[in-house]
Amino acid sequence: SRESGSAHVPAAPAATVADPTATLGARSGRSEAFRAHNTRSTAQESMAASGETRSYAQLAAALFAQNQFAIKYDLDAMRAACVAVGLDRRPIAARTVLIGGTNGKGSTSALLNAAAMAAGLRVGLYTSPHLIDLRERIRLSGQPVGAEAFAAIAWGLYDRFGAPDRSLETPRPLTYFELLTLTAFDMFASAGLDLAIVEVGLGGRLDATNVVEPDVSVITSVSLDHQALLGDTVAAIAAEKACIARPGRPVVVHRSSGGHTELIAALEPH
Repeated sequence: SRESGSAHVPAAPAATVADPTATLGARSGRSEAFRAHNTRSTAQESMAASGETRSYAQLAAALFAQNQFAIKYDLDAMRAACVAVGLDRRPIAARTVLIGGTNGKGSTSALLNAAAMAAGLRVGLYTSPHLIDLRERIRLSGQPVGAEAFAAIAWGLYDRFGAPDRSLETPRPLTYFELLTLTAFDMFASAGLDLAIVEVGLGGRLDATNVVEPDVSVITSVSLDHQALLGDTVAAIAAEKACIARPGRPVVVHRSSGGHTELIAALEPH
């Protein structure tokens, strides 16, 4: 199962859509330079100033110990952390696609990433889970981010928002999935991306990835999954997943996909 940063018990009404004014900031022009693997974010500059040299292996161990499968039923902490690191003022890419669904969202994300790269776009891809290495989740131009840059940024975010003696900028410590999501968004925002492709972890409405403001949302299919968290009917689960859509912006579904009827009903108010 996925280690989502947040999900929902019981299902929300279909009309409950994440407020676009509460998501990450409006788009701005893309960066002139594509500063991929060695880009320094605010968190990384802080690490450099402190002289800390903790390793990637130590970071992985710390993150795995950070309530790896914890689920929190709100976006308040994730939104507060995004604002604290300036992601309300720094879009993660010129354009963002948010991809959810019960099955097929990982393969859809990978296919869209390949197509965008073939078209010459600078692309960031965030998916979960990983097979071997945490950095598989965060890719720039098709490659996992560098271990040194990832460790520097993620350590700074862990110390600030995840550690027991963290600051009080968020109402609670971030979970494992939230910290990884925040790391990906911070790295993407510094990389001058044409396109960010973000795969939802679990559900949609209260998943940590749903703090972004997507230009396009994709829902691949809906069937019974994570029923204790998302609801015990396809209609209830469709209502959760429909909340990655934004009013007035495109959402892509397929008429032959599972749960299509329930999903269209959930999307109609949007």
